[in-house]
Amino acid sequence: MDLQTILAEVRNESEQRKKTTSLKSLKHKVKDLPPTLGFEKHIREQPFSIIAEIKSKSPSMGPITNEKTVNEAHLIYQRSPIVSAISVLTQCTQFGGTEARLRLVRRHTRKPILRKDFLSDEYEIYFSRYIGADAVLLMANV
Repeated sequence: MDLQTILAEVRNESEQRKKTTSLKSLKHKVKDLPPTLGFEKHIREQPFSIIAEIKSKSPSMGPITNEKTVNEAHLIYQRSPIVSAISVLTQCTQFGGTEARLRLVRRHTRKPILRKDFLSDEYEIYFSRYIGADAVLLMANV
C-alpha cells in the first residue's frame, strides 16, 4: 500500500467525522476539557523513556495475530516504570485503529497519550484532543 492511498483513506475518514461534528463544535467541546498531561515532562522524568505503541495491524506486516495482547497493552504500559507515554494508532483501514481504542486507553492510564495518525488539517488536531490525546505526531511529508 502506498502513502497516497493511505492519505486518501485518512481524508475520507476525516470527511466522515466532519459530517457529524463541525470544527466549530469541536473547538467548543475541547475548551472545557481538563489540561493535557505534560508529554515532554513525562519523557524527561526518566533517564531513558519509552513511548509504547498500540496498533492492530500494519500495511507491511498485516494483522497482529494476538488481539488479546493489543487489547490489553495499555494495562501493561500503565504499570511499566519505563513507559513514559503511549502512542495509539487511530487510522482504521490500514492500521486497525479506532478513536474508541484511544478513548479506552485514556480511561485506563494517567500517562500521556500520543495520537498517531496521518493528520493533515486543523480539524484532526482538535479531534485528537477531543478523543483524549495529549499530543499528536505530525509528519512533515503529510
